[in-house]
Amino acid sequence: MAKTLKGRTQNPAYTAAVLKAKNPVLLKGEIVYESDTTRHKIGNGTTAWNALPYAKGDFDGPLAAEKVTQDATHRFVSDTEKTAWNGKAAKDLSNVTLTKLFSDNGYYKAPDGLMFQWGSFTANGNKSGKTVYFPTTFAYTPYAVLTAPIQASDSPATVAVAFVLNYTTAYFTAKGVWANSGSQGYGQEGYRYIAVGRWK
Repeated sequence: MAKTLKGRTQNPAYTAAVLKAKNPVLLKGEIVYESDTTRHKIGNGTTAWNALPYAKGDFDGPLAAEKVTQDATHRFVSDTEKTAWNGKAAKDLSNVTLTKLFSDNGYYKAPDGLMFQWGSFTANGNKSGKTVYFPTTFAYTPYAVLTAPIQASDSPATVAVAFVLNYTTAYFTAKGVWANSGSQGYGQEGYRYIAVGRWK
């Protein structure tokens, strides 16, 4: 059996645009709804509609955090956390701008400050050594340099080595020497090098 509701009340309802345009002063305690937004205001008898605040409810104004159920895919995060997450590099570095020069004498700068440089030089055959300039400068010294001869000699008994004499952020000095069956001297062999340091 259907129940009959007694004492029903119907509150006025108009669109938000109509209420804004008419800007009525509601009676004290009068409740008027915006029919298109479902928000409502309660009059105080003196304040016009546009200046009257909306009545507070679960979905009016800021929503309290305790009213939201969080799960694995829905979490509250701070602006700091969001910025940190958005700033992370992709696994393939597709969202990272890398400074690099891929050539015979080149370099590769990693985002964290690490830098690799490589190139080649020919020793000058004297004790003063050969000055080898980098494609770009390091931020600090020292850094690590590894040299390897391109071809020391047709004789497998000949050993060629380039010693690094000093380090600057822009260049290093290398002295090429060779040894073969008790003989030795300053060589003019070609070398390749790789240097590892920091660019920032």
